[in-house]
Amino acid sequence: MNRLQIISVATVVGIGVSLLARDAQPPSNRADEDAIKAVINSTTDAFNKHDPGAWLRLATADAELITARGEVMHGAAEIEKGLTALFQGRNKNASVKTLGITFD
Repeated sequence: MNRLQIISVATVVGIGVSLLARDAQPPSNRADEDAIKAVINSTTDAFNKHDPGAWLRLATADAELITARGEVMHGAAEIEKGLTALFQGRNKNASVKTLGITFD
């Protein structure tokens, strides 16, 4: 291989590595993982207390909630109304449990 071919190969390899590094995900951030776990655990606690307000404080205004039966609720107002109805009706004794949280 002559010098020009070596430089060309090195340039192509360098560009390829740069593109891979640009698209790579950053290393796991422990603080982010802990924050996500806290939100999941808090929504579980709010559900088990049958407290739609506490659940909604952890959600965005445009949140979507899908029940175990597949019912879909869109937005804070609909979710609050839906959870209130569920907790006063068929889910008055319901509880949920988080079995595990993992990050890949």
